[in-house]
Amino acid sequence: RRLQLHGTLDAVSLRHVSRAAQLEELHLSAKVADDGLFHLAELPRLKQLSLGSAGVTDAGIIDLRHVR
Repeated sequence: RRLQLHGTLDAVSLRHVSRAAQLEELHLSAKVADDGLFHLAELPRLKQLSLGSAGVTDAGIIDLRHVR
């Protein structure tokens, strides 16, 4: 239900994370590719997303605007 990742995450990595349907908390202390953030919107139970020092830009965040 909780996952913390470090390192570098590209779009393919984020697609794999999005398959963890039971995930409720995701903490990314990693360099995250903006072009893969939309995959996180597929997590049906996600309640908390922490981007820490992920280096995400406004362009990446816009893909998450519909996440509740």
